Amino acid sequence: MKTQLFILVKCESGFAETVGEAVMDTIPEALEVYSITGNYDLLIKASLPDLESMARIVQGKLHKIGGIRETNTFLSFRVFGHDIGDFGD
Repeated sequence: MKTQLFILVKCESGFAETVGEAVMDTIPEALEVYSITGNYDLLIKASLPDLESMARIVQGKLHKIGGIRETNTFLSFRVFGHDIGDFGD
């Protein structure tokens, strides 16, 4: 069973779009990247084949993208309700 990983990303000023596009271009495990309000600029949703791959994805791929100041990583235990996917129309 795959594990869902959520990563909050704080970007250098003016880099959120560049970082978001780079994540989608270079990290195949990234399912979605959201531009968000608050103390962070982006929220990444990724799917892990196993827990060992978390360091490979976060440290080995994400932290190599320029324009990132800080990350905060969370693992999902379970989903309540249904995953609705896109926001819809």
